[in-house]
Amino acid sequence: MKSENNIEQSITNMKFKTSPALDERILSAAEQELIQINNTREDKNQSPREKVRFIMKLNWIKYTAAAAALIAIIVGVHFGYKRTSLESDKSLTQKATSETKIANQDETPKPESSRKMVPLDFQLPKPCFISTPPNLSGIPRLEKPSYEPRPPFLVPVGTVNLVRGRPVSSSNENPTIGEIDYITDGDKEAVDGSYVELAPGLQYITLDLGDLCPIYAILFWHEHMFPRAYYDVIVQIADDADFTQNVRTLFNNDFDNSAGLGVGTDMNYIETYQGKLVDAKGAIARYVRLYSNGSSANDMNNYTEVEVYGLPVREK
Repeated sequence: MKSENNIEQSITNMKFKTSPALDERILSAAEQELIQINNTREDKNQSPREKVRFIMKLNWIKYTAAAAALIAIIVGVHFGYKRTSLESDKSLTQKATSETKIANQDETPKPESSRKMVPLDFQLPKPCFISTPPNLSGIPRLEKPSYEPRPPFLVPVGTVNLVRGRPVSSSNENPTIGEIDYITDGDKEAVDGSYVELAPGLQYITLDLGDLCPIYAILFWHEHMFPRAYYDVIVQIADDADFTQNVRTLFNNDFDNSAGLGVGTDMNYIETYQGKLVDAKGAIARYVRLYSNGSSANDMNNYTEVEVYGLPVREK
């Protein structure tokens, strides 16, 4: 049997991983048993029955300590498992959140700048010069005519004609020949009945895309039955129908500012079946306006077809 000092030291060193209250109760019970032991040792006339009870009480101390230790182990394992489980759940939640973010990124529509570029798909009318080409030497600032096929013009995948069949307005509400809606009806052939003729002087037509859209190309044909050059050809885009908000000029061959919209640096050109293609470079706008001020043939302003190529607004 351990000495009294060893027992006291063992009691003092008891450190179970339990609550402070339970530790205090265990130590208090043990101290009471030590006091009883001392009192019992001083009683030289202790009966055998009392000795058995004494031994049983000593075993109770050991059982109590063992039980406390077992409880501490069970509690520690339980909370350790619970903590591990919580950390595991947290890890799984973070992983699921990360996978969801990746999935959402994959579903995010790609910006126009990252789209695949493809040649612009459009149909040309038949070449048709029905008369002897006139003398073009008197046309100022005339670029050299080219009758070779136009090189491919690249645009993002999904680019379409945004104005096919859409309404058109004009500075001349009562055309001399034809109707304003001829300009977006898809007929661009060099025949009578395919073009509209506006009054002499500076005139313009305006097309409404229906919403702000990125524009990549504007392709248009004046009358092209025989070679001629139209003057003061100006192409502008804007955010509003009155052209007061965010107005930008994409093409201007008005070299003397006779139209009053600024001096242009682009060249005059000869009308052919290929039309005139203006690079809009993805500019965003809703309205497109084209000006002209007669031609090398006469003072009238003729339009056969206008096509505005861009990306339609995504459905909201």
